[in-house]
Amino acid sequence: MKKIIVLTLALILALGCFAGCAKEPASNETKTPDASTAAPVESTAAPVESTAAPVESTAAPAAAELNLEEVYNNLISGATEDVVLLPAADEELDSFYPGLNDIEFKQKVAYMAPVTGAAFEVILVEVANPDDVAKVQAIFEARIKEGAEGDYCDPTQNGYWQNEARVHVLGNYVGMVVLANAVTGITVPDNVFEAAANK
Repeated sequence: MKKIIVLTLALILALGCFAGCAKEPASNETKTPDASTAAPVESTAAPVESTAAPVESTAAPAAAELNLEEVYNNLISGATEDVVLLPAADEELDSFYPGLNDIEFKQKVAYMAPVTGAAFEVILVEVANPDDVAKVQAIFEARIKEGAEGDYCDPTQNGYWQNEARVHVLGNYVGMVVLANAVTGITVPDNVFEAAANK
């Protein structure tokens, strides 16, 4: 058995020598050394490109696993006071977020205060088409502007809309959150989706 292994290794070494000798004459030609030196440069560049790919792929799975109802519940669980938010019907969304219902979503969580204009609103969506992210963002920004400029019985609501309402974006997830911290005690993260993905 040992003889067979030794003979096999010897045969492999001999073939390796012949293979090396076969390449030798080609490398003696005038331009071939440049080509052979260029080959390692190409091979070292490939790993640099491949190291960037995992960075992108690690962010995507975290975002893809978000359950927006859970994101909402975790956000509201930080309230120090009772917060009354009701699920928003499509008709309400049409009134305050025109164009939103025309977009296709994989997930949509929408809660609003029972009183019009109160700065208690959470709308979280996952768009089906990445091209719609900017559209949803623009719709949410328009809602914030409307809230900040609205004519309310309680003008402090304008301040909440102006200073605390934020649009949150992560991949295909877009959200608009305003929860009047002075009233609810809820501290909204800089990005609700990133905070949820990192839990």
